[in-house]
Amino acid sequence: MVTIRNWRKTKHALPDADPDAAPCHPGADGWVSTDGKLMCECGAVVKNDSHCISSHLTKVHNPSSAYQKTQFKLDGMVWACPDCDSHHRNWNALLAHYRRHPHDFRGDSSGLRDQSDPYKPESSLDEAFIAFIARARLANQIH
Repeated sequence: MVTIRNWRKTKHALPDADPDAAPCHPGADGWVSTDGKLMCECGAVVKNDSHCISSHLTKVHNPSSAYQKTQFKLDGMVWACPDCDSHHRNWNALLAHYRRHPHDFRGDSSGLRDQSDPYKPESSLDEAFIAFIARARLANQIH
C-alpha cells in the first residue's frame, strides 16, 4: 500500500471518497476517503480524527504558528547553509540537508537556526544602533 502525504501532488491513484463519512472536526475543509483519511483542501492527508485534524489546522492553516514562521516567505529570502553554498526555501529543508551527508549533523539545532535565519537582524547591537540613529534624526527634525 502506498502512503500518500499530499493528494494534490501524488502520481498514484487516490482512494475513493466515502459518501457517508464526514470530517471529525468542525473546522476541517476537505473530504474523507474510504480508508478513513481526511483529504484536506490544502492537499495534506490526515487521519480523520478530531485531534489529528486540530493539530493539522493549528500547524498548517494558522499563519502565526511556529511551523509557518519557518516556511518559505514571499519576499524571496532563503535559508543558507553555513558550511556550503546551498540555499533552501525553508528551515525544515535546511535542517534535512544539514543532517545528511556531508554534514551529518546530529543534536540540538537551535544554534544552526540562529546562525542561518534570514529574518534575524545581523545583531541586536546593529538593530539598537539603527533605532538610535532614527531617534536622533527625528529629534533633529523636530528642533
